[in-house]
Amino acid sequence: MAIEARLYHEPELSSPVEECLPGGRLNPAAIGWSRHPCLIANLPDSLNRKKKWNYWAVRSDALLFSATIANMERAGRAGAYLFDQRTRRFASIGARCHEARW
Repeated sequence: MAIEARLYHEPELSSPVEECLPGGRLNPAAIGWSRHPCLIANLPDSLNRKKKWNYWAVRSDALLFSATIANMERAGRAGAYLFDQRTRRFASIGARCHEARW
């Protein structure tokens, strides 16, 4: 049985776009990647808890680095991950704090 590999092409966002539709759902036009921040965070006040995330990933032939900073209103979290693709070794670090304020 052969397994077919499928690639997903994520579009590049090059101009400002609102993150949410009027009802609070994700705007399909906001899905993608960008070279510079271009999302307009128009999260509605009706949401119980708003979660704000920043995620970065950088990859080369030798290394993969990723970092995340998250604000979940009552708590915050930050973490970083480094993976050496040649040796298959990784290191990670994480921290959390309460009462996150951005």
